Amino acid sequence: DTVHPPDSDFNQLIEAGDNWVGPGVNDMKNGLLIALYTLIILKELLPLEQIPLKILFNSDEEISSPVSRHIIEAELKNAKGGFVFESGRVPGDMIVTTRKGVIGLDIDVIGKPSHAGESPSTGINAIVDAATIVDRLNSLNGVAAGVSVQCTEIAGGTARNVVPDRCHIGVDIRVPDLEKQAQTLKDVTRVLEDEKLVHSQIQYETNVKRPPFVKTESSTKLIEKYIKTASDLGFQIEETSSGGVSDANNLSSFGAVSYTHLRAHETPEHLVCRLLLEK
Repeated sequence: DTVHPPDSDFNQLIEAGDNWVGPGVNDMKNGLLIALYTLIILKELLPLEQIPLKILFNSDEEISSPVSRHIIEAELKNAKGGFVFESGRVPGDMIVTTRKGVIGLDIDVIGKPSHAGESPSTGINAIVDAATIVDRLNSLNGVAAGVSVQCTEIAGGTARNVVPDRCHIGVDIRVPDLEKQAQTLKDVTRVLEDEKLVHSQIQYETNVKRPPFVKTESSTKLIEKYIKTASDLGFQIEETSSGGVSDANNLSSFGAVSYTHLRAHETPEHLVCRLLLEK
């Protein structure tokens, strides 16, 4: 992932013999090359107009595909399935067949300002109340298997000698399926609308950035076919899940059979071609 600050040590290109090492090689540059070479091989085997395949390149996946998701949905209306050429997992050859969904939660805690020295008791400290909220939200971790509620951003205060009247909390919520997504949203709402929790006013907004990518009857059949085809070609493939999200989450929510796969050290163009030709 290339979502690090510009001055991060991660953002550097290193020449290592015949190789260059840098950010985004497996996610997604390697996947883009595999998709293109798959199409090149297919064109050698069939006339282009006979290949029932579309390849979509988007550059906003890291920010939840706010623009391209509408294009993806439109293109999927007549599709039977979809591949996402993002990295698989090591060790071994692991295909990602389920992914958690992600919900963004933004909370504004509104207190009352006062002078920290002259009249501290007349103010309502938004930072203190925010700490209480963070503690309560953190207690939701482990309530349901696979659910995580992580307060990942916090900012507040105006000056050291002023009781802060504002504090913002950014929260990352991950859920494995729609049922736990609905329950977790209820749990979060119950915490934030508890009038006895804090003295400050609480304003909040939730945004389902990516729905969970779950297994279905159709996707299970495609996965089984994929694994069998790989076995026939000498590849031993296993399934795994991921807490991270990708466009596979969108494919799944739009009703398409989808899963992700990219071998970590070898390229499976022939495997993908064979599977597409068999379809």
